[in-house]
Amino acid sequence: MSITKNTQGRKKVARQSDHSASKIQQAKPRFQAEFVEKYPNLGVVHEAEIRQFVTTVPLAHLRAYGGRFYMLMEALEAARQKPSTKTQRGVIKLIARLKQESPNRRYRQILQAMTEALPSEQGINRAAWTALRTVEMTFEWTNEYMFAFSLYTQWLKQDRQSGHKVKMKSN
Repeated sequence: MSITKNTQGRKKVARQSDHSASKIQQAKPRFQAEFVEKYPNLGVVHEAEIRQFVTTVPLAHLRAYGGRFYMLMEALEAARQKPSTKTQRGVIKLIARLKQESPNRRYRQILQAMTEALPSEQGINRAAWTALRTVEMTFEWTNEYMFAFSLYTQWLKQDRQSGHKVKMKSN
């Protein structure tokens, strides 16, 4: 049997028409709407943007960015506890100072979105969530976390090799 006989025996696939391509494009927004419904955007920016920011920052600088967002998270928490124009202005001034500490475009965009959200109570909550989530994501990539995670995986490997099984205690 030759290769030409094999290729001739295959079924021909019709080229996708513009009509079927438009159906796929129409289905795409519907799927995205369902995704947004199931996983609502709780922050001032989408979580994917935060992840993009964190993954593009050099590991050596993550601790500094994490510290900045932690400071901001604390200020936003204080603004949530005692909402007033004075605390809002204080948070806005802090964000302005933090913006000047880095030329990173994504960092500045996140801070700008937080500034724009501050006038409302819901905006403060969303900004606080964004700061909290950024701190969490930055911690995931710090050297300490990576070290602790590698120790944990080594411990798991040793535990599995020794044949120990974790038993659940029943009351």
